[in-house]
Amino acid sequence: MKKYQQIELKESQLEDLVRIGADLIEDGLKYVDHQKITDKGRMDVLMVDSGKADNSGKAIVVAELKINEDDNMLFQGLDYYDYVSTNIEAFARIYKDFEIDPMTSIRLMLIAPSFSQTLINRCKWINANISLFMFKCIKFEGSEEIVPVFSEIIIPTPPAPIEEKYTILDRVQYIKSSEVRKILDSLIADLPNWKKDKILIEPIK
Repeated sequence: MKKYQQIELKESQLEDLVRIGADLIEDGLKYVDHQKITDKGRMDVLMVDSGKADNSGKAIVVAELKINEDDNMLFQGLDYYDYVSTNIEAFARIYKDFEIDPMTSIRLMLIAPSFSQTLINRCKWINANISLFMFKCIKFEGSEEIVPVFSEIIIPTPPAPIEEKYTILDRVQYIKSSEVRKILDSLIADLPNWKKDKILIEPIK
């Protein structure tokens, strides 16, 4: 196996590598534009995916790049995500050759050498299509070519909310007085004889 060393990059170099090798990040991913001016600043890179993930149309991808671990990149990326979402039809027309589907939810892609657990946890609770990709760049001995290697970090899904369901028996058990329990049991037994269209006997917390 050839010897290699890991290379430190400037952000402009990382941007060039992403532009040239977008399909190394994700199969079918294509570079569209970079340093697009918005009201929040300049977006690093715009790309478009293949649309094959869920058999929908091609989605525009807003990519935010960092050469160091930076929790703030999530907020920067969300600002650009918001701008593109608000103007998605205009973007689809400007870049019509890429067949962007304005009805397909856009994606936010964060690319950095590492991500803190704080950032990953924040992504878990954000209702946006976010992808996290770690990168490292290597150079083989005897070659000047820089080879980027990308690996996706899976964002965990939020835990499902706990639904508590109560029965009549559950509610009755809260009553400690035996005499009151007897009265309530009698009332529950009598309820079916009442006008059912006007009475709800399902327990409510």
